[in-house]
Amino acid sequence: MPLNSGNGEAALQLVAANAPTNGQPPMRPRGQKAEARVDDGPRGIRVRAWRDREHLKRVRMHDSEERGAMASTGGNDASDERMRRRALVANTSDLSIGSKPLSEILHGEDALTKMKESLREASEVIVCGVASHALVTAIQAMTDEAALSGFTFPWERFVYVTPERTSILANRGESQLGSVVQRWETAQRRMGNCAHHYNQTVIRPIQAGGFEQSSSSGFHMKATKALYLEMTMLVRDLRSKHWRLWDTVGPTKDQGDDVYVTMDEDHPAYPSACGMVHRLLKDSRELTTRQVLCAPLPQERANSVNRTTAAQFTDDASQHWPDLRISTLVPHGTILQNYPTCLPTAICVVRSAYENQEILLLKKRTAANSTDDLGKLSLLSSRVLEEEVADALRIPLSEGKSAPEAIDEMWVANYNTNGTRGPLTVPQSAFIRAAQRELFFSCGLDLTEDRFIFHGCQVIDREGTSEQIFFCIFEVVLFRRGIASTARGIADELATALAWNKDKITQVAQESLYDSEHRGRLNRLLDRREEWLKDTILSQPFSAFP
Repeated sequence: MPLNSGNGEAALQLVAANAPTNGQPPMRPRGQKAEARVDDGPRGIRVRAWRDREHLKRVRMHDSEERGAMASTGGNDASDERMRRRALVANTSDLSIGSKPLSEILHGEDALTKMKESLREASEVIVCGVASHALVTAIQAMTDEAALSGFTFPWERFVYVTPERTSILANRGESQLGSVVQRWETAQRRMGNCAHHYNQTVIRPIQAGGFEQSSSSGFHMKATKALYLEMTMLVRDLRSKHWRLWDTVGPTKDQGDDVYVTMDEDHPAYPSACGMVHRLLKDSRELTTRQVLCAPLPQERANSVNRTTAAQFTDDASQHWPDLRISTLVPHGTILQNYPTCLPTAICVVRSAYENQEILLLKKRTAANSTDDLGKLSLLSSRVLEEEVADALRIPLSEGKSAPEAIDEMWVANYNTNGTRGPLTVPQSAFIRAAQRELFFSCGLDLTEDRFIFHGCQVIDREGTSEQIFFCIFEVVLFRRGIASTARGIADELATALAWNKDKITQVAQESLYDSEHRGRLNRLLDRREEWLKDTILSQPFSAFP
């Protein structure tokens, strides 16, 4: 039975059949073979075809390796070993989970490889805590493979249960994100982008200013009050129907050097771990990352914003900073149809130097890091979220409330805390927080607020829609440092950024940004505000050496 959004009882059914009963683990009688899954419907046929292709790839890979081994040994023993291993690989999908070791300790590339294999053979996946770097990498690889195979969702259901925002944001630093927020935000956003890819949500305006929401269900994000920073994952095998548990040793890390313990249902420790997952899932609720929507600016006001310089904004913000009145909150990445609105968005123009050239870092927009304009090259950008407005105003975040209730609570809190009358608006400091979040997500750098140099705002109509995009634009210069500084723990920021996200970030020489090689792929701000960007930022000198 598929999960429906907001149905906690349905979610509980994911592990109810396998949850501990009277302290005992779910297990079959010893010696009893696993019953094979039979699914002759269209989905079952597509799943088997897709997975059979993956098995064939592994057969060919092993075949190639063993041909090399046979050539080096020159004997029939190698040929016999090749045939034995070929048969083993070809029948991998028919092996029950009981044929695996009761438990294993995995690390590094070995862990990533086996995790991908486990996920490919899974029908259901439940993840609790903060998703590890290896898991997110594996999920993103599955997303890409499924898309290429023409299969939109590889599992019957996938549930991610993670600590709620209020617990995490309580650990935010004064002027930086801090390590807890870093890890949670990176995992949550990457998993959220995958969820968005699979669960395309469409919002249509209806009468009385309300919304009609429709979405497919399968990939679920849920929140728990428990501040659980480790990761525990249950994976149910598609064919054997048995579960295998993955558990990190300690909290997950940023760069994927986690150690995992895996175990099957017969392991003595399985009941305790499964019971913990059961409790977290039972007490969880739907987790929705919501972006802020504002009332559109009149065209005359939008034109005035476009002409205003950063110095004018700074000297007299009360006159020049527009009233971005918050009209509602919608799930992040929502596709709006025929709904006049303004989308507040933070932009990072990331500059540095490489081999005596001034360069820019651009984002390669994919389903793993973006929700729209896929395939384009863009500056680093992020929509403003409700928690960034709350944090900027120093007021509590209203979790678990409807959009009208949350906005009303923030409006009351803003009056009580700051004495602000009038409608709830987006302050400039909320854009800085969104920019900090985006820079860490894309580049792995948690920089202080003073590193984000404000250069002004641009309002652009989104093509073919009733939307405005309000861009608040910051320049960030990444510092270069020598070997001696690196040895003292002071990172070369450009090297860090490129290593963090090497497949999704690219460096482009400023002087060739608008050459024919890139122009056709540039996203709207780079394309439609070329002269403004050149005059205001790109032509200005900077130093990459602090």
